[in-house]
Amino acid sequence: MADRHVFPAIEEDFNTYVLKCLARLISFQTRLKVSDDNLNALIALMNKWNINWGLYLDVTTQTKTVNKEKDRLRKLIEAAFRVIYGDIPASAFLAEDRLVFNLKGSATGKASKIKVVEYAPAMALETNAHLSHTLRFNDPTRPESNDMPEAHNIFLERFVGEENMADADIPFANGVKVTHQLYQVIHTLKDVGKTCYYRSFYENTPGERGSQSRIMSVVVS
Repeated sequence: MADRHVFPAIEEDFNTYVLKCLARLISFQTRLKVSDDNLNALIALMNKWNINWGLYLDVTTQTKTVNKEKDRLRKLIEAAFRVIYGDIPASAFLAEDRLVFNLKGSATGKASKIKVVEYAPAMALETNAHLSHTLRFNDPTRPESNDMPEAHNIFLERFVGEENMADADIPFANGVKVTHQLYQVIHTLKDVGKTCYYRSFYENTPGERGSQSRIMSVVVS
């Protein structure tokens, strides 16, 4: 399990994690002061997850729809766990609870800064339309997921100039924060025929940036 994140990145490890943590929440509901409503909401999501997980593991039923449902349920389950963890009083946690739940410091993780990831986003051109580029971003450690690393966004920079510019000569600017997998860049008529250069970084909540992505160049049409 990655030490920078509450939830494991690999799907099989995530499944093991949520089953183990749900069992502990049920067993120690009273001591951890978990509300019936929050626990029942999580159990309902887990019931749906278990059905979908069985379909996902079977190569004969692992369809695109099943994969999308897996990703959707994962987001909802992570959110449900975070609600529960955030409501547990700090005094109720035992060392073993924090170990099982993979919680460092406070239950919500707000007391400690999440270190910026050491790798760069995977960036690709989704569509190249007239005066428009749509970029697709993925976490290279979790290519099957649409999620960002926990508590991170993407910082994207670009520059429109001549073709075949050396990397060191590109004066990147126009920085924007990207919080979704797809991001559209709109160009102007004066840019047509020129080359737009893009680079991106992962950025944590305090604004620290990780490694730079490869520089991608796309002609503006």
